Amino acid sequence: MNARARQPGGRLSPEPVSVRLVWAGVALLAMALMVTAWSLTPAEEGIGTHTQMGMDPCSWPERFGKPCPMCGMTTSFSRAASTDFLGSFHAQPFGALLVIGTSVVFWVGLYTAATGSHLGRLCARSLRSRVIWATAALWLGGWVYKIATFAGA
Repeated sequence: MNARARQPGGRLSPEPVSVRLVWAGVALLAMALMVTAWSLTPAEEGIGTHTQMGMDPCSWPERFGKPCPMCGMTTSFSRAASTDFLGSFHAQPFGALLVIGTSVVFWVGLYTAATGSHLGRLCARSLRSRVIWATAALWLGGWVYKIATFAGA
């Protein structure tokens, strides 16, 4: 059955099971990301939390004396997952925004999977070039902030 088919009364039919399963998977991934962030202890320095997952320390601070474009993201997520939202913003402002986005994706995915709502489709359509460029600008702004507040290696 076509997902866009109209029911009597003009309402759209619910999303098909395959689409609902995709949104369930998206919600599960978002939840897994937040649970992982919650399980980590945020680094006091504002960077380096990712090493608790077995990753190598970032080499940018040693090589360039500046943080990399992703520096502070894991710390930001970890602080937010522990409800330290101000600390999340201080660690990496763009990371704090990504936490909000991840939470929205979780709830939209869960709602779409559970109800067959077209909310997920509507949200996915909102990812136009303006939104992508604005996101890139915010990411760059977060990096500039991190450079400006970086205490050194």
